[in-house]
Amino acid sequence: MTAYAWVLPLVSGMADAFLRNFITFPGRHLHHFVLTAAGYLLALPYYVVWLWLAGMPEVQPTFWFFIGIEIPLLTAAQILTVRAHKLAPLALTVPLHATLPALLLLTSWLMKGRMPTWWGAVGVLILTAGLYTLNLVSKKERVRWSDPLWQVLREPGLRCMLGAVGLYSITSNLDYDAWQSANAPFFLLMVHGACGTISLLLALWYARAGRLSHDEVDVRGLMPMLIMYGFVMMLSVVPQIWSFSWIAVMPYVIAEKRTGAILFAIGMGIAVSLLPRYAERHKEEREYLQYRIPGTLIMVGGMVLIILYGT
Repeated sequence: MTAYAWVLPLVSGMADAFLRNFITFPGRHLHHFVLTAAGYLLALPYYVVWLWLAGMPEVQPTFWFFIGIEIPLLTAAQILTVRAHKLAPLALTVPLHATLPALLLLTSWLMKGRMPTWWGAVGVLILTAGLYTLNLVSKKERVRWSDPLWQVLREPGLRCMLGAVGLYSITSNLDYDAWQSANAPFFLLMVHGACGTISLLLALWYARAGRLSHDEVDVRGLMPMLIMYGFVMMLSVVPQIWSFSWIAVMPYVIAEKRTGAILFAIGMGIAVSLLPRYAERHKEEREYLQYRIPGTLIMVGGMVLIILYGT
């Protein structure tokens, strides 16, 4: 396995975290249907160019079966993710999202996907323990290990993210199965095109029914940012899919991706909280830093174990 194969999902995770920051800043007032549609549809031109360069694949019949299951699940997962990031701080939603690799140990086994080695599985669980530590935040002086579980019960945004994680644990395995049945650009063009179209139709339906305000659908002045949003959406998935050529174990791929996402999200959250304009609104990113550093170190230790002994 080439060394840079491990870098690909890491880059994908960093782009994914940048994507979440867009949701909470310039795109905050847009409805989650609108943002989901924009991200998927504005990424399509890049997949068209990639398909033109790679060539049309021989599409196996199983491809349509896999994406037929994946499209509704992925659409729902992305909508829940956007909503979660609107309702809760990134420093909480991203770590919860990053528990996905541990859940993939179960779903990959149930879906008969490629399983990690014993040491690789231990690395995934250590990584998850680090992510759990990242959720140990409280305004109380004493922080209990049960606090993250109570936060999920109390915070609607975290409940949305928990639902999204469950769906992603299924779609991540379907990604690999569909990719094997065609090629990466054709897979992304079909799946993301369908997800974007469904989200757009939902937005139009809600708007027609009067369930969306003008501000929630008003993209005037945001087109340059939305085009960038589509570009970053592409960056968040292309390196991940590309890494499948070398890393066939989905818990490893997603563990690396979520590691990149959490490191980027923590750094971005702290940087933004230091800006005078956002200091008060995002002060919790600084206040919770004492819990982020130990969890991050544990998480990185798990990732090192995966890379060194997981193959």
